[in-house]
Amino acid sequence: MRLPFRPDRPPEHVLIETRPHWRGLVRPSLVAVIGAGIAGLAGGFAELQAPTYDGGDTFTPIIVAIAVLYLLVVLRFTVVPWMRWRSQVFLVTDQRLVGRSGIVSKNRFEMPLGRVNAVQYRHTVSDRVFGTGTLIVETATGDYFEFPNLPSVSAVHEVLYQLVAPARRPMR
Repeated sequence: MRLPFRPDRPPEHVLIETRPHWRGLVRPSLVAVIGAGIAGLAGGFAELQAPTYDGGDTFTPIIVAIAVLYLLVVLRFTVVPWMRWRSQVFLVTDQRLVGRSGIVSKNRFEMPLGRVNAVQYRHTVSDRVFGTGTLIVETATGDYFEFPNLPSVSAVHEVLYQLVAPARRPMR
């Protein structure tokens, strides 16, 4: 991603640009697949159980209702989480941290590297299996910001630490 040029600031270079790990999309994908199976079974059951009068096809409204219900479930539990995942971006430049998210209303987080006091990360056993974790950034004011589900969190931590450490060395 190319950041816009600002004449009052020297140009900055994007070092890391990432979004949350794909494992956050596993549950929404399972909802779509399992929901399709359940909708298929319900449609088959409705076809077997629906009475027909004078050769007419009376189970069509039931099939339409099942299809609409399935589409609503997929929209709510698959499409919306995917759009939320797709809209989240985490950037590390040589001058600042940037976090963006939001589908309709956009949220943006920016922090100059000079305000970063400490950088650490945390990952559980499942995080280690997938190579993800939570990056924790402490500001100079003592506030903590957490960025969950970052892929290769140890590499992001290392880059960020290398950027922050020279600014924290005492003057001689």
